[in-house]
Amino acid sequence: MKKTKYKLAAAVIVLMVFLLVSFEPLFAEDESGQGEEMGQDSVYKYPEITPQYSLWAGYWYAHLNGGAKALDYGYPDSSPAFGGSIIAFPFPYRVHAELDVLNQKDYFGDFRFAYKDLVLFRVLGTSVFHNIEHIGLVSPFGKTISNTIDLSPGDTYGLRTGISHVNLRLKYPDYPVHFYVDGMVVQSDGKIQQIFNGGHFNRVSQSRDIDWTTTDFTFGANGHLGPIEMDLSQAEKRFSAGKDWVMYYPYTGQSVPSSFQPDANGQFAHNLVPDLQGGTTSLKVHSSYTGKLVAAATFTRGDRENETSGANSDYLLGFGQVRYMPVTNLLLAVKYSYTDFNEHTPATLPAGYFNQVVPIAVQPAISSNTDRVEALAQYRVLEDLTLGTELIYKYEKRENAQDWNLPDSTTYESASLNASYRLRRNLNLRAKYTHEEYESPAYNFEPNHSDSGNIMATWTPVNRVVTFVSYEKAIENRDNLHIFDLQNNVPIANATNRNTNRDKLTGNVSFLVLDDLSLSAAYAYWRNKDVQDIAFMALPGSLPPSGFSEVDKGVKYRDVAQNCTLSTDYSPVEKLDLTAEYSYTKGKGAYYPHAAFDTSNISIAAFSAFDYTESVYSINARYNFIKKTELGLYYAYTDFSSKENPLNPEMTDGTSHAVLVSLTKRW
Repeated sequence: MKKTKYKLAAAVIVLMVFLLVSFEPLFAEDESGQGEEMGQDSVYKYPEITPQYSLWAGYWYAHLNGGAKALDYGYPDSSPAFGGSIIAFPFPYRVHAELDVLNQKDYFGDFRFAYKDLVLFRVLGTSVFHNIEHIGLVSPFGKTISNTIDLSPGDTYGLRTGISHVNLRLKYPDYPVHFYVDGMVVQSDGKIQQIFNGGHFNRVSQSRDIDWTTTDFTFGANGHLGPIEMDLSQAEKRFSAGKDWVMYYPYTGQSVPSSFQPDANGQFAHNLVPDLQGGTTSLKVHSSYTGKLVAAATFTRGDRENETSGANSDYLLGFGQVRYMPVTNLLLAVKYSYTDFNEHTPATLPAGYFNQVVPIAVQPAISSNTDRVEALAQYRVLEDLTLGTELIYKYEKRENAQDWNLPDSTTYESASLNASYRLRRNLNLRAKYTHEEYESPAYNFEPNHSDSGNIMATWTPVNRVVTFVSYEKAIENRDNLHIFDLQNNVPIANATNRNTNRDKLTGNVSFLVLDDLSLSAAYAYWRNKDVQDIAFMALPGSLPPSGFSEVDKGVKYRDVAQNCTLSTDYSPVEKLDLTAEYSYTKGKGAYYPHAAFDTSNISIAAFSAFDYTESVYSINARYNFIKKTELGLYYAYTDFSSKENPLNPEMTDGTSHAVLVSLTKRW
């Protein structure tokens, strides 16, 4: 299949080049003609631009005390820091290079090169370190029937993620055709905490070394063929789990089924991360964007494979749209998309896979095909009033759905109205309302009915004040939840309802107090509220008998988050720039069941409750004390505090300091 894809991509690229060369008179860049019209003496001469250089050096200081939440991102170690930049335009060349290194884990680099419009080349690299909390384990049922085992109690966790991006575009001289290569490599390395079930009621924690690499490369060609533009590309993507791709644990003293046997070291495999690979071939075509009628189409064929298990899939994606503007104040558009996913799984997993001594049957994966149609219209009724509407219909058909207790098909319909109105010269309003309907939704988070809306306003009461406010509301209802008693493989008939309410409010006010002083205040509020029937499975050997599902009707879950930010920019003298910011965030969430675990008389609400606050203070100062020489100072202090919850210790109080002192010289 892959050889066929490569041959197809190469054949189409060759065909594009042939057409471009054959029809040269249609779209060649007639430089000589331009010269005749403008005159030989009017040839444009590029101005000389003086190159710009800068170098800086400084020191990065970071200190983390307590939980990692206080310094989510940033390597908590002190080190020298440095960087610089070069910007030069010696025509016909253009060069831009930039480098900033805070420490061995956090850095940024960018290099760009161009030769006329024939060669464009860019390499971009960035790396950031994420501090991860070491979560303490708790025993939900008490030490009498459960245990917690931390195999790496003193380890600290963090993950560095580096992204390298390269792009090369070559233009054929005097022809509107391009060949390009675009590649990205994402590398994650570090150490994380792996928490898993170590047997009957045992919770185990173990450190896991991460060495993940994802590569994604695309090569292709595009060009103008008279009134249309065509793009053909081939993309290949790989994921490698590297070391610790699978973990091992002895499960000593646990009852292990006879179909599983330990390896030579008495260990059992668990938490495997597979290697993955995939590729896509895409063809994109669109007409000229000028004129009343514009059409576009995209065709994509691809495949994916789990190289560890042997599972694979192939898919076909098609998309087309037509936009028509009969008059300047009316836009009509129709869009259609088709997706066909064919999932293939092996009939059995071979003996030895995950320590099983006999082959294990694999349940067939779900394949599906989906048709989606969208129609929209936008009409400017008045100079200051624009109205719009959008209709969407989607139908998804599944194979092997019954094996997973899912419906064979799902139908989705939505209708929305939107309006934009300039009420006054300094007051703009936008609003949108959407109604959605699902017939036979597949998953419990999908509603049967949904209504949502938002309204935004931008107001400038005076020249020095700008305000913005936005409010969003969504209400979702589900009438028939799919909850199964897996032990008896029967649906739980009396667990049916789910209702959701979501609110989001954001606002911002900016004041230009003086020409050299500005103030800004922002506020954001989020609220989620769910009311849902929850089914509980009785434990083996308990009363009621194992397999019996007890339903808690109308269980509430609610979380609220608020953020307030104040900032100022001030330049008291020409050589000094000051920026200061204060941010306060508060989050709280809780789950309100009507039942509790009989074994411990502890409500399960205690395991999910959280209540935290975070305060961040930062200041940034730049002072030009000598011509083109700048002294910089950045300081940030974070205080993260959470209400103590022994049964949910995922967030720990902490504080952090981050300082960067720098000296920059420019030429």
